[in-house]
Formats: sequence, structure tokens, C-alpha cells
Amino acid sequence: MIKPTIALNFSIIEHVVNDIKIADLLNSRDQNPLTFGMETRCRIIPEKSSHSNLIYILEFTYKAPDNLNHLDDVAVLVEVTEGPVIQILEFKIT
Repeated sequence: MIKPTIALNFSIIEHVVNDIKIADLLNSRDQNPLTFGMETRCRIIPEKSSHSNLIYILEFTYKAPDNLNHLDDVAVLVEVTEGPVIQILEFKIT
């Protein structure tokens, strides 16, 4: 059964530009039984953003297996590039 879609708000917590680090983080995501195979989509919604204040609201939509519930805390590490592009790098479930 697929978990219903949910929208969460995140701020940018780290900028990652190293391809090796990105690959390592994606591998660690897939090794976690809670996040393996998780389908994700992200969209950047700028909110009064500027070069000196790179804060975005992210509409984070995910579909996950039943082993996640609405009480789980989901954190995401992202990379923001030029334009409305975002890369999911790492999930942390607590």
C-alpha cells in the first residue's frame, strides 16, 4: 500500500556540489530500509530569496511504504542549483 501524499516545509540545510558526495548520500538512502525505493518529488518555492539570503520553502511530496507514518520526522538534505532545480540528496527518518 502506498502512503498518501504529504507536503512538508524545509529550509536549505546544506549546499552540496561534490558528485561523489551526492552518490554516497543516495547510496546511503537506498541502504536504509525505511527509505529504500522511496519515490520523491520536490519543487522550490522562493520566498523573498536573494543571493545573500538563500531561503526557500520546499514543497516536498513523497510516496513511501507502510513502514512510515505521519508521526515520523523526515529531514532532507538538498542541493539547489540555478533556476527551479532541486536534487534530493539524503533522507533522515527519526
